[in-house]
Amino acid sequence: MKAMTAEELAGAAGTTKAQILAYENGHRVPEPPRIKTLARALHIHPQLLMNPEKRGNWAIADVRRGCGLRADDVVRELGVSPKVYRRFETEGIVPSRRPRFLDEVAAVFGITRQMLEQAIDKTPAVLQRQRRAAVLVGELAARYVLAAGPWLGPDLSDPELIELATAYGRPLHRTRRVMTYELGELRQRRVRALRESVIADFDTDRDRQMNARLAVDRWNELFTREQRRIPLRLEQFHRNAQPSDVWQLLVVSSTRMLCPGSMASGPSRSSSPRTPACCLHIWSSSESLTASLSAGSQRPASPTSPPSPGCTPLCTPLPVSPCG
Repeated sequence: MKAMTAEELAGAAGTTKAQILAYENGHRVPEPPRIKTLARALHIHPQLLMNPEKRGNWAIADVRRGCGLRADDVVRELGVSPKVYRRFETEGIVPSRRPRFLDEVAAVFGITRQMLEQAIDKTPAVLQRQRRAAVLVGELAARYVLAAGPWLGPDLSDPELIELATAYGRPLHRTRRVMTYELGELRQRRVRALRESVIADFDTDRDRQMNARLAVDRWNELFTREQRRIPLRLEQFHRNAQPSDVWQLLVVSSTRMLCPGSMASGPSRSSSPRTPACCLHIWSSSESLTASLSAGSQRPASPTSPPSPGCTPLCTPLPVSPCG
């Protein structure tokens, strides 16, 4: 940092000494272009001129100003409409057809993507959306997880589902596919807990009853923990959303890696590539969501059936509910 008097800094920044003193004493807040000019004169990064005590709570707009940028500057650099960028800065909604949007914004700001994501997480509208999403997910889970009959996922007309889709700025059908997968995973955990509770209540062996009671507690704890994580996963999923053709490419790529020879002849030109049943055993990885989204609301008919020869599941799938 270059040592300068207030008068020297004023001359280098093209302003007055009184203005510099007003900045130093906190009576005035400089505009982003002036922040950039002052930082250039002092040979430091613009962020170092901001209040360091509040840096941990910076939202996206604070980071932008700390980089000496106006919203118009960012819009021009990114080549997006002011409405798209304003929605990102105020609500943390990433345009769905711009998969590298966060990397591009981080490059314009001159910061790492991790710093940008931290700022998104601090944005008030994002925090409010996550709190509301937790409530909506809880209501959807209570309504659908233990519903009798085959697993079909939430109804498209469900008001909670519609509100979720609106909150994340995504199509209703896509939101339904995501929630069908997430609620389906919760359903598997609840079914396991119910099965163990039957053993705990009716088994004639006391040791098995005791072990079953412990298992019930573990499955219920896992259910609660996973339900709490869904809003965060929704946020990350929509923040890193890819176009549908990219999802299909991921499905095909994972298929070829896990089942070499299953697609040796390549996909038919007359129909879209299909995912072999063995690849639907991937529940704990990113490919699991990919397979679920690609297949729509359908889930594997029999997750407990062994995978096809030559295919190794990445984790042990949970048995399906007796009611589907």
